[in-house]
Amino acid sequence: MNRSRTGSDNNIYEHAGQADFWRQLNPGLTIGDRPFAASLEEYPIGEDELAEHLRQYKKEGYFQTRPLIPEADVKRLADGIKTVVGRGFPPAFAFVYDEFWQLYRKLSQVLTPLFGENYKITANIWAWYVRPHENSAGFKPHRDFTGIDTVRDDGLPMMGTIWIPLSDVSTLSSCMYILPSNLDPCVPHNLSEHNVGYGDLQSVRALPAKAGSVLGWTTRTLHWGSRSSEFCKEPRISIATYMERRDETRFNGFLLNPPLHLPLEHRLALLAQVIRNYNEEPLSYDRFPKPLLQFCKKYVALLPEVNKQACST
Repeated sequence: MNRSRTGSDNNIYEHAGQADFWRQLNPGLTIGDRPFAASLEEYPIGEDELAEHLRQYKKEGYFQTRPLIPEADVKRLADGIKTVVGRGFPPAFAFVYDEFWQLYRKLSQVLTPLFGENYKITANIWAWYVRPHENSAGFKPHRDFTGIDTVRDDGLPMMGTIWIPLSDVSTLSSCMYILPSNLDPCVPHNLSEHNVGYGDLQSVRALPAKAGSVLGWTTRTLHWGSRSSEFCKEPRISIATYMERRDETRFNGFLLNPPLHLPLEHRLALLAQVIRNYNEEPLSYDRFPKPLLQFCKKYVALLPEVNKQACST
């Protein structure tokens, strides 16, 4: 993950709590109070493809589809993130728009077999804009959880990561790397260990990906975003979140149902929380600027209401 600097225009935070500010920034995207009330068409995937992805997920701890999201939808989402970043916000602020939430219901044909009917999207949303430079990179090698194991006996997740590239991602532009779980000597009994031994290097897989494809992995799977390069031509743009089964409560999850009330101030509260969390992580990225943190502080106070909403919806 590469955090973009927000620049010197601190006045943007005076307007960032207003929906009209965001609508003017990206006129092609929408902000409503109920993002799933609209009629949404699912992205199709073949039964044989899906069966193969599930088989790989259960055995190796991850899967990767071909591009499932139409090019026009991908372009609209990627352009939205570019505009948000260009205006001086971290790329995750693209989640103020309905379309970034709606994507996870449009992908129900992929997500339902993994997470069950009426799966949930968690409050742990994020987006990346990794610039084409050797100082830009994704997260270092890590597992999404170390204290608990969220993989069921049948190999399906109680909770897992879904990562979606909105640009073509190559080995030069910070693609994902995975150590398949069945080749990882630390799985399942030593998940706190993140270092890859010399003998394990041959097992690591680079995952170049086309824009609009879908990647997913278990919380026990060791993974990272590689360092970018000045020789790649475009930034790496991607989004990710944890998904949960309906009956799980490890995160505050939102059922993707039409009644879900998720107005702008609630979205800003969720973003404020993840900005605060990532700013406190001991990661090798630029810390977020003080004006952004001050803006987020106002919205963190709304989190109890947001959490209550998430649990009762």
